[in-house]
This record gives sequence, structure tokens and C-alpha cells, in this order.
Amino acid sequence: GDLVRFEVLNESETLKVNVTKYGNYEAMPGDTIRYDFKDITNASSVELDDFYWRDEIPTDALRFRSIHTGTWNERLTYSVEYQTSKGDWHILEDGLSSQTNHELDCSRSALHLKSGEYVTAFRFNFGTVQAGFREVEAPYITCTVNGDLPSSYRFTNRTDAGGQRHGEWTIDKDSWVTVIFSSSWSMVRWPLRTRFVTPRARAVSRPIMPLGAWARSRAFSSGLWGAWSVAIKSMVPSFRPRIRA
Repeated sequence: GDLVRFEVLNESETLKVNVTKYGNYEAMPGDTIRYDFKDITNASSVELDDFYWRDEIPTDALRFRSIHTGTWNERLTYSVEYQTSKGDWHILEDGLSSQTNHELDCSRSALHLKSGEYVTAFRFNFGTVQAGFREVEAPYITCTVNGDLPSSYRFTNRTDAGGQRHGEWTIDKDSWVTVIFSSSWSMVRWPLRTRFVTPRARAVSRPIMPLGAWARSRAFSSGLWGAWSVAIKSMVPSFRPRIRA
């Protein structure tokens, strides 16, 4: 018979994951603050297994309150776990639909935590996700600031997401720093923010545009228009439209 020659081209696979978070620039003891997350993405050219998203609560400054899970662009079910100060991981919810934005109560009473026990981290477990998997409606969490923190105290919230293919992992990390203030006025400062990408770490110094201030917090976030310095008690300037004949 005839000899048939054919050529097989193996396209290289790109493994990449993204995650980004935003929070309050400043907060006061007792405040309820919010962290927003976006770009939780399988940016690979192929599907990833064991895809997860995790966040670590800075328990030196915060107590965990709630998760709003957001929605996701791939139809699947996933689980949410939490870790406590005793080191154990527990299932918070399982079989959650990616098409529904769930509100999960993570308070001490809801989780039946023992005296002196508190949540230190949570994790979403998505299993296998396709290339391009990401959030549609962005998830966010709320926390309460501990009441005994001194002015100028800084705390850092860290998050990471990752997945693996044939045993090779790809992970992305992000963090957000918040400063405690307790005086009668405060200046909004540009946050300390470091971003890492594995396997090679890199720092990003470009300005970050946050999702804006949250109404329930007394810490004002003006980053929507850049790194302004705004006094909390400053007067609101009057505005009159200019009319041309």
C-alpha cells in the first residue's frame, strides 16, 4: 500500500492563574470592613485540576463575618471549607451552584466555635475547570476589626488561587494592607500592596484602582480616581454648573 506521512504538531501548554483583591485603606477599631476579589481566573490555555481559591484572615486584627460567593462562568458545583485557630479544616458548604451568589454566615455562633476559637482561612474547591474559568459576579467577604488595636497598626490580608495539570502547579498570590486610625481626622493613604506570581515572584508598583469605599465603614476609599489625600472632616465643595448662552 501507499506510505502516508503525516506530521503532528504539539502546541505548548501555558499554565497561568490570576487573583486580585481590594480592601479598605484605613479602618477604625470596631468597624465592619469588606474585601473584594476579582480576576480569579484560569488564564491557562488548558483545563486545570484541583482549582482552588483561598484567603487568609489576619486574626491579629480581624474576626471573620461572612462570604458572598459570587457567581462563575462555568456551570459546576463546588465546596467551601474553613480553617480555625485549632488548625483543623471543616466543610462550610458543599454542592454549591456556581450560578448562584450564596451568602454564607461565618460568625462564631453560626459555626459553633468554641471559646477562644476563630476562623483563620477559607478555601473554595472547584475541582476541574476549563481554560478561561473566572467569576462573573465578584465575590467578597466581610470582617469585624478588633476593638483593641492601636492607631497606625497595620495588618495584611493575603489570598491565593491555583490549579494543577499532570502534577504541575500554577499559583498566583495577592495581598492588601490596611492601617488603623483612631484620631478625629485622617488622611487617605495609598495602600501597601505587593503582588506575587509563582514560580517567579515580582512586585507591582503601578497604581491600583480599587472597587471603592464601602458605606458601612468609616474608612474612606478614594482610589476610584487615584491616590488622593482627603481629610475625613473636609468640607464638601459646592458645585455650580456653568451655563453658556
